[in-house]
Amino acid sequence: MLHLSVFVFLAAFHYHLGHAEFHFDYPTASLSTTWINNPALTPNMADYIHGEKVRILLLRGGGGPRFACVIWSANRDHLVGENATLRLTADGDLILRDSDGSSVWSTVTANRSVSNITLTHSGNLILVNRRNQSVWSSFEHPTDTLVSGQGLLVGQSLTSNYTASNSTRIRYSMSLRLQSVFAYIDSNPPQAYSKLSLKHLNPKAIRHGRNLTLNNGHLYWPDGVRTDFGGYGIWVVQFMRLEFDGRLRIYGIGPNSIPGVTVLLDYTNFDLDFCDYPMVCGQYGVCSDGQCSCPKNASDGDDSFFRPISWGLLNPGCAPVNPISCESSINHQLLPLGNVSYFNYVDDDAAALRETEEERCKQTCLTNCSCKAALFRGAVPRKKRRLLPHRPILWEKIGNGCSHCIGGHR
Repeated sequence: MLHLSVFVFLAAFHYHLGHAEFHFDYPTASLSTTWINNPALTPNMADYIHGEKVRILLLRGGGGPRFACVIWSANRDHLVGENATLRLTADGDLILRDSDGSSVWSTVTANRSVSNITLTHSGNLILVNRRNQSVWSSFEHPTDTLVSGQGLLVGQSLTSNYTASNSTRIRYSMSLRLQSVFAYIDSNPPQAYSKLSLKHLNPKAIRHGRNLTLNNGHLYWPDGVRTDFGGYGIWVVQFMRLEFDGRLRIYGIGPNSIPGVTVLLDYTNFDLDFCDYPMVCGQYGVCSDGQCSCPKNASDGDDSFFRPISWGLLNPGCAPVNPISCESSINHQLLPLGNVSYFNYVDDDAAALRETEEERCKQTCLTNCSCKAALFRGAVPRKKRRLLPHRPILWEKIGNGCSHCIGGHR
C-alpha cells in the first residue's frame, strides 16, 4: 500500500550526489498549499534503500537523490494511504489527513503568523513567519535521527523503529537527562539497558541550552566531552540514528554512495557487548558468548521448560512449553537460572524491593501474576566488594502463562 509519511531528505545530499534523476528546486511553499498522495498529482518519486518508493513534496537542491533516506517523520505511528492530503492552511497550520478526511497529525500552528514552509540546507523542515523567524521546526521534534547541526535537549528522546520496515511501534529510546544519557527498551515501565554518566557536567550550563549535538565530524556531549568520528569533508551528509536493534550509530553519505550509507561509528559498542542488548536473543532467550539458547534449570540442566520458536528466524527467542495462566497461579513455580545476569543492572532505581531477603523476593514474584521473573542481588560487605563481587540470582516463572521479554546473558 502506498502511503504518505511527512519527512525530509538529507538536504546536502541533493547538492552533491551525481547522476541526478531530478532537476528542480522547490524548497518553499506558501499558505493554502495542498499535496495529495496520488501518483497522477504528485509524480516525482525516489526509492528508499529497502525498495519502497517515496513521493517528493519539497526538494532543496538542483540535483535529486538516487535513493531516499528518511531523517524525520511526523506520522510513523499512523501511516496513511492513497489520496491522503498534506495541507498548509491559510491560517498557518500544517495538517496531514487520511483519505477519509480524518486528521492524523498537525503542527498546531494556526493563527501564529506563519507565512510559509521551507526545507533548509541542513534538512530542517521549518514553518516561518513574515520576519523569517521559526514558528515550528522538525529539529525541535526529533524521531530516531539527529543530522549534523541538530541537538538533543535535556528531556528529549530519540525513539527507534520497531523493526527495519515497521515504524508503527517503538522498541528503543534514548533520553538525555541531567548528568546522564539513558537508553531504554520500550516496556511497562521502560527499562534501561545503557547509561552514560556525564561526570563533568555543569547543571547550570545544561539549563542554558547545552545539549547533545552532532556537528562536523564530532559528537558533542553536554558535559563538554567530544567524540571524534572523522571524515569531515569526505562525507556530504552525516547523521546519528538510534536503530531498531538498540544500537546508536553515526553514518556518512558520500558523493558516490549509490545507494547506501557508511557506518562511521557504532557508539553503543564502546559500552555494550553483543549480549548486553535486551532483545538480542528474542523473548525468553539467553545469550552466551554471542550464541542464543533457551533457559535451563541451573540445578539439573533440564531444558524441557522452554522451546525455541524457530531458529530459522533472526533473534526468534523461546516460548514456555506450558504457557503461564493467571487462573492457575497456584501451580506456578520459579525455575532457577544459574550464572545469568540482566541488562537492567545499569539502573540503580529499578529494584522493586529494597533491603529484602532472597526468599521474600521469590514469594513476592510467585504471588504476583504480572511477575514473570525475579532477580535477586544481595548486599556484599564493603570490605569484600573488590574481591568478591556479588553474583545475582535469577528465577524465571514457569507453569501455564503469558509471554514476556526476558533478556539475559551469561
